[in-house]
Amino acid sequence: MTRDELLTRMNAGRERLWSAIDGLDAEALALPGVNGEWAAKDVLAHMACWEEHASQRLRLIAEGRAEQIHYYGSGEIDDINAQVFAERRPWTVAEAEQALRLARRRLLEDLAALTDEQLGSSPAGIPVLAWLAADTFEHDQEHLPQITAWRERLS
Repeated sequence: MTRDELLTRMNAGRERLWSAIDGLDAEALALPGVNGEWAAKDVLAHMACWEEHASQRLRLIAEGRAEQIHYYGSGEIDDINAQVFAERRPWTVAEAEQALRLARRRLLEDLAALTDEQLGSSPAGIPVLAWLAADTFEHDQEHLPQITAWRERLS
């Protein structure tokens, strides 16, 4: 995958996500049931967290400190998701949306700072493009069906 293909897929995935919640008011977006007890706003806050992590990794790569990147095991991911849910659950819909927009903006800035060689690298044997896809457009695709099904149940 090239940088341009990555950006195209990231933009398309995010557009589909925003479209899935378009027209819903803050009250609806705060209702649980999208993913268990998670509301749509909680999913947005969760996604912002993982894009924040991705930005931190990209900055480490740009600074020549890729060896400091921590790759999470599945148990750690579950723990982080639970912690983020607990910490960010009190957030308003506006705060969650703003965090996701800001995380994406920073991620794009950090991505632009990487050379093609850095973007194509594989610190610790894990390709940057693979985890970047997982934390962006694939993450959007993971949660989109949940949001879509939840929205249909609201109707």
